[in-house]
Amino acid sequence: MEMVGSGFFVVAMVTSPPIWSDECPDGLTIVIPANGADGVIVCELPSRERDQCRITGRNVSILAPGHPYSIAWHKETAVTTFSLSRSLCDEVREGLGGGKVLISSHPDAVDPIVWHLGRKAHAALAAPTRSITTYLQSLAFVMCHHVVATYGQAGRPSSRIGALPCFKLKQASDYIDEHISEPISFRDVAAALHISPFHFSRMFKLATGSTPQRYITERRVDAARVRLAEDNASIACIAYELGFQSQSHFTAVFRQHVGVTPKEYRVQH
Repeated sequence: MEMVGSGFFVVAMVTSPPIWSDECPDGLTIVIPANGADGVIVCELPSRERDQCRITGRNVSILAPGHPYSIAWHKETAVTTFSLSRSLCDEVREGLGGGKVLISSHPDAVDPIVWHLGRKAHAALAAPTRSITTYLQSLAFVMCHHVVATYGQAGRPSSRIGALPCFKLKQASDYIDEHISEPISFRDVAAALHISPFHFSRMFKLATGSTPQRYITERRVDAARVRLAEDNASIACIAYELGFQSQSHFTAVFRQHVGVTPKEYRVQH
């Protein structure tokens, strides 16, 4: 599944192991793997050194223009890839105030905004409508704006004053995924990071544009989508194992985020 628009190209595909994919993008490339992904990425840094790291469904790969990279997946994986042209990046840069912006590669970034934009694009490509090109164009622009604004300050992630640092953001994301079956709240995450709930909530939103509690809920919903599509556990069991208060609470939250009930989603997938 793929779509070409003004300044962008997006493709959603299922890759099979253990084939290595070698690329040298002319524009900005963003790779968003699905939940359960497990792979290795090797990318060339501006210094010409090569950086190798593991990527999972918790990561996204932000890959700078003109720098080769290779990816190998250890198992069959659904992947969404955005290719954003230099002209689109220049347009966004000018809208942010101009000046030269350098974006370095971040092959194992933890970025909830990019992650969820990728999920939206994958869903749109799986069930295309007549307005899909316009919709994906808007997603591409939002993604480009976020990446340039966040990673475009001399190659350093987010320079926004008071935002949660990237390494803390990764710790928060890891904690949430490890405790997704428990009824955790943003206060639990803040305690794990040794930050007050007030400051954690404010810093998390500055870094991602989303509240931590909303992010926790969205991660639960995404995990539920995988469970509903891949196993035969009862809806009540899935609700319990993913930390929802009850099956009715799970159904209400799932429908709010996905647009259909868990039962309807399972039938469709």
